[in-house]
Amino acid sequence: MQRMREGSTLSAESVETFSDEGVEVEVEVPKQGKEGDHVTVSLSFPELGAVKLDAVVPPGKKGGEKFRLKLGRREEIAEKKKLEGIKAFKGGRMQKACEDFSSAILLNPKDPASFLNRSAANFNLGRLEGSLDDAESYLRLLPRCPRGLHRKGLALAALGEFEKAAAALEEALQLAPDEDVRKDLEETKENAEKKKKGEAVSYERVVPDARKESRFLHHRIAAEVEEELQAQWKRSERRRKERESREMERSAAISNEKLAAELARAKEEEEHKKDTERAKFQAVAQRVEFEQFEQNVKGASLKPQRTKTDGKEHGIILTPGSSAAVPGLAKKCFNAMAEGGERRNWLSGGEDATKSVAVPASSSHRPSASSDSPPSNGREFLRRWKSLKGKEDERKQLLLSLPPNPFPCLFKTEMDADLIAEIIALLRTTGLEAKVGLSLLESIGQTQRFSLISRFLSKRDKEEVKKLLDEYQTQQDLPQATISSLRNLFA
Repeated sequence: MQRMREGSTLSAESVETFSDEGVEVEVEVPKQGKEGDHVTVSLSFPELGAVKLDAVVPPGKKGGEKFRLKLGRREEIAEKKKLEGIKAFKGGRMQKACEDFSSAILLNPKDPASFLNRSAANFNLGRLEGSLDDAESYLRLLPRCPRGLHRKGLALAALGEFEKAAAALEEALQLAPDEDVRKDLEETKENAEKKKKGEAVSYERVVPDARKESRFLHHRIAAEVEEELQAQWKRSERRRKERESREMERSAAISNEKLAAELARAKEEEEHKKDTERAKFQAVAQRVEFEQFEQNVKGASLKPQRTKTDGKEHGIILTPGSSAAVPGLAKKCFNAMAEGGERRNWLSGGEDATKSVAVPASSSHRPSASSDSPPSNGREFLRRWKSLKGKEDERKQLLLSLPPNPFPCLFKTEMDADLIAEIIALLRTTGLEAKVGLSLLESIGQTQRFSLISRFLSKRDKEEVKKLLDEYQTQQDLPQATISSLRNLFA
């Protein structure tokens, strides 16, 4: 078997015109080529485009050397491309055949055979409109040709135009009786009747794979492999549909208890997703290291619960299924919630996972939510704020107990968007003094990374701030410049 190597790509200037003697070009042999090798020569013709031709390296030539190649006249080159397309068509390479027939048509548009051949290749590729156009171009060159009418009828039938297809096939059958044309005509008439009655019509013409008859072994193997893969896919689709039908039958008999359990599981998964997303946003906003980011995400949905052993409370441990959390997370976050006595330390595994650590009761002091002293840090403020949920008057007193410009000092990193929304709602409902409310909004705007946190405020929260600032603007004793800057900040 001779080897095929890529040859040189000639520029447009290499082939300017076609002379009576034909075209002669200079081709350089590939570096690894030798005499007898087949090379592909790409030619660029003005107003025609690129055309690829096969050539053979002459005797005595090797890699890097050049030789003169006589291509012949335009019609001769077109005939070569048509023969290459027919060879590719017989080998099952329809795309290559279309390209070769197109090159032959560009070189010799008066040759009807190239149009008919490309029509057949386009039909096998499923390009039905292109197949019909080529068949009509063939009939313009050779009117009332049976082969062209047959090809036109097949394309029209595949497009669903059964009446026009039947007329073309009848004309072809009258000009030259043929058994294949007769069978196609009968099938087309049956589909036309079905279409008139409103019945479903499925026109699928099974084209035999020409690669099975190829003399090349790899062509026959590729055809067999594709056929087997298609059969496997059809079997898998049939099994999938059967499995889905069985599942639908089982789901129709679901009891109320199973449905409630399924809804509870879906709700739990949704809550876990929300907790995880919230932890991700907070970690990104705080610009933490990757390890801390991983801790925040993994521990997002862990819930503490109080446990008792022998009637004694041992503090806080993690609920079952929390082994994915990081070591020390429970000790750091949850032991602060335990009462006096023993606190349970959580480790990542082993027998020491439930080790109890004795802590004096006096060391577990938790400030009362009703303490008169203002909170000293953000964690204490959040704890007292949450403990007063639903008590707007007491939350109002908590805000009044804060020193001037409190939030930048309390929250060293940033305030949570939910906390900001709750404070805004409180300012709107409790009728807090305008001067105090304006100072609190200004203090919120001065916290760390507020421009980023403000993006998590809802549209409704921003509307509330706008209404609040509209009320403040009516009072002449308030600084209007501060109100304008807050409008831009909360926009």
